[in-house]
Amino acid sequence: MAYCTRTDIVKQTDEETLVGLTDDFDTGVADEGVIAQAISDADAEIEVYCGERYRDSLPFSPVPAIIAKLSVDITIFNLYDRKLGAPEHIEKRHANAIKLLTNISKGTVTLGANTPDESTSDDEIQTSSSDRIFTRTTLENY
Repeated sequence: MAYCTRTDIVKQTDEETLVGLTDDFDTGVADEGVIAQAISDADAEIEVYCGERYRDSLPFSPVPAIIAKLSVDITIFNLYDRKLGAPEHIEKRHANAIKLLTNISKGTVTLGANTPDESTSDDEIQTSSSDRIFTRTTLENY
């Protein structure tokens, strides 16, 4: 399941731009295969960042709104980057997306309901101990 759709992408850019970024054979129509590949690449990148922290939730379903937004931003960057190089505002959105993904992977930003339960993390060490058997007082007689 993709984290964003073609419709999501068109909302952030326009159809003419999408045709220009994907129509490698001058057909006058956006190449759906190129769009699908750009979405797939963006989603794979998102999962690389979220993989360790959210491994039991991948692929995300339902898709958190912020993940869908990041997928759109990275997909649009990928489409520009394959042909023209991205304009400054697209590069900035991509850089912000990567920064947010980095913070998600570090745990400084969470995805809300999909956040792993910190108390049941496999990485956590839990110990318990009983009362002390030996103290200075009990050792004085030996």
